[in-house]
Amino acid sequence: MYIFYIFMYLNSMKIDRVEMNLKEEKMSMQQNKKIETFHISTYGCQMNIADSSILATSLITRGYRRVADEKDADLIVLNTCSVREKAESRIFGRLGEIYKYKREKPYMKIAVVGCMAQRLGDELIEKVPHVDFVLGTDRLFELPDALEGIEGTSSVMTAFGHENIDMIEPVKETPFSGFVTISRGCDNYCTYCIVPYVRGKEVSHSDDYIVDAVKKMVDEGVVEATLLGQNVNSYKYEDTDFPKLLTRVAKESGIKRLRYMTSHPKDLSKRLVDDMADDPIILPHIHLPFQAGSNRVLQKMGRIYTI
Repeated sequence: MYIFYIFMYLNSMKIDRVEMNLKEEKMSMQQNKKIETFHISTYGCQMNIADSSILATSLITRGYRRVADEKDADLIVLNTCSVREKAESRIFGRLGEIYKYKREKPYMKIAVVGCMAQRLGDELIEKVPHVDFVLGTDRLFELPDALEGIEGTSSVMTAFGHENIDMIEPVKETPFSGFVTISRGCDNYCTYCIVPYVRGKEVSHSDDYIVDAVKKMVDEGVVEATLLGQNVNSYKYEDTDFPKLLTRVAKESGIKRLRYMTSHPKDLSKRLVDDMADDPIILPHIHLPFQAGSNRVLQKMGRIYTI
């Protein structure tokens, strides 16, 4: 009987060891599993929505497949906002929720991109160690390269001056409408605003590029285009300013309806208003944040105009 118990004990140890080896083998296979699917959640402004669409197109072009439910994704991307503290708190909450998927699938990757990533950088991974990639506003379109470990990329990339404005392709919002990013960044430095610090200095597409981009959308069936920029009406490329660009797009692209956002009151010239009034293709719509109704408050905000 004693020998029987010894045999049973040794046999159970053998079974445990086999089960442990199988578990370790499964874990190793999971960790080495290739990333095939992705899901993007977007927070914040219209520019972020456009950026997410561009990033999704870039990932799809590289062979990754977009899924509707984040629990089915091998890669979860959060495109973030830093305009208010509440926006960042929401992201930290989401990262806590997402961790359950990573416990189930150790090979899963989590990427935080955009304004919050730009502001926090390495600090974000220190606070949330299960985040794999932190890519700022100038680097988020390099995520496919970072996933594949291409030379020159790393898990945290927030340096300005690396973005190629020509990487910012036009985005179809619906089969009949789309966004064209004409500029990125802001040079205003209002006292309350974080945008220049997380988006960098303003840089603009060429007017030829923008006209061609809208033409391409028209060929695909788009009838209404929205020109996007953090401060869209301060657009300047060589001798082309925003009123000149708007008129050229309306006349040369074949688009039927044209609008733009977001504007700064200091750049809303009479010439721009006159051009809008003269051309029925340019819609009579201006997104114009005044921010305050007090000249004293506006001065403290660094807004450079009066009511």
